[in-house]
Amino acid sequence: MTWLKVDDGFDVDRRVQGLSLDARGLLVSAATYSARNLLDGRIEGKWLRREARHKRRRERIMGELVEAGLIEWMEGDGFEVIPLHDDAEHLLHAFTRAEVEERRRYEADKKRKQRKGDAAATRTRNGSVPPGHPGDSLVRPRSGRPGVESGGESTQVAENGTVAEQERAEAEAARVREKFGPSC
Repeated sequence: MTWLKVDDGFDVDRRVQGLSLDARGLLVSAATYSARNLLDGRIEGKWLRREARHKRRRERIMGELVEAGLIEWMEGDGFEVIPLHDDAEHLLHAFTRAEVEERRRYEADKKRKQRKGDAAATRTRNGSVPPGHPGDSLVRPRSGRPGVESGGESTQVAENGTVAEQERAEAEAARVREKFGPSC
């Protein structure tokens, strides 16, 4: 899945403020289409004709966007959405195809390592391994009996809940037997 980042100051930016709602909508729609299809901002003419069917309206909207410097016509049939960013802010930003593909490769490699049990692949943001993961130094080897650590204490989840829940249920059953007799 790809993302398009739209800053909360998009509507008050000097380049966007004078645009009609039609032009703003077409600009954001073009940017989302480009991001979803990894087009790096380049939009085919057939998409534009499908989205803005009426020629005069389409020409007016595109004229607004070209005049504002938000799109440029490409050679042939189509246009390119100009990335809307200043030095410190990205008003409308989509990741490039190369960035998305690199991220996908990274995530696939990370998942592959996690499936193999590689502790380095599952490190949290602060560099530690999640508790209970095979790479966690605090995890002790299990004894031969399920649910029992090497120290002999049961820490696994019982069939009907955690150990604490099981103990509470047994205590409640004992209180009921005490109150109503052993036949209950």
